[in-house]
Amino acid sequence: MRHHWSRLYIKTLIALLIVSLGTLRARPISVFAYPVVTTSIYESDTNSSTLYNQGVQAGQKSTTGVVILDFGRPAYDASTNTYGTLDTINNNFHSFDSIVSAMEQFAQGFWSYSGCCPHIYLALGTNNSFASGGCSGCKDQVPSETNAGGKLADKVSVLKGAVDGGVYGNQVTGTAADDLEPNWDSTAPGAEAGGTNNGAYTYYFLSQFNQSDPSEPHPSFQLWDYGSNESGYWTNDMEYYAAQGTFEYDFGQVYTSNMAQDWENLDYWAVTAGGGYRYFWVSGVTNQAPACVQGVCLTPTQSYDTMLSKLNYNGTSSPTYQSHIDYITDI
Repeated sequence: MRHHWSRLYIKTLIALLIVSLGTLRARPISVFAYPVVTTSIYESDTNSSTLYNQGVQAGQKSTTGVVILDFGRPAYDASTNTYGTLDTINNNFHSFDSIVSAMEQFAQGFWSYSGCCPHIYLALGTNNSFASGGCSGCKDQVPSETNAGGKLADKVSVLKGAVDGGVYGNQVTGTAADDLEPNWDSTAPGAEAGGTNNGAYTYYFLSQFNQSDPSEPHPSFQLWDYGSNESGYWTNDMEYYAAQGTFEYDFGQVYTSNMAQDWENLDYWAVTAGGGYRYFWVSGVTNQAPACVQGVCLTPTQSYDTMLSKLNYNGTSSPTYQSHIDYITDI
């Protein structure tokens, strides 16, 4: 059937097109649409109903991207010989087994209410504030960062098998995440860390995470580094190892312009002669708008634009040039 378009209808379409083009021109750094801003969560418990309902809410929003569930720093319950975490809200211990079970409930809630198409990377999040040098006498301190990293890798493998291999597999991928911050671990290294890189405990943790069992191949899942990169603590090599290791993906905190510059500095070092022309890709930006003072911290889309602007300081001629950033999360 042939359609007869009125002049008013055609003018309306043209006006909308002009407004759309103007909006694109207002963002000179990228002509790509912003990624979906996902909501990541600092968890206070492993209650199945709580995590299921969180998954439902994410599904109802058709969330797409990376969702980090942060359960706090690695910890060890000596009374049960069990590795897990201490949450950042109530400082309570949660075993890795209970965390994985709760995250499976999140996956079920998301899958049940998201429709056919949205996909998320569901990441078990922790941090590196467990470092023995900066946490002497802390509650449930891990006796071995190496073992803690291996246990996390093993349990993320269980999570991945449960969600990827089940009915959720086409919409949920199990992964890991770590809020890695240099100022939490300035410990001097042993020979395993090359003898020069501060951040030894973080190094031991990540090395075992990447290969939890020497007889097995490396895990086939991502670890998103959603930490900071303040200078003065780690060498560039150690910073690179944390953000761009075998399975690490840079998903750094960009709450302010200075934090974006910290990541640009590492990226520039890596891809130029100083770092040996190594690969570097900023996969995502982590924002914390709800917890920040308005007017001080960037919004999620401002974090994206600021990071991309730092990377592309000289347009497409910038050695750190990226056409876009894949993900944004707000925690």
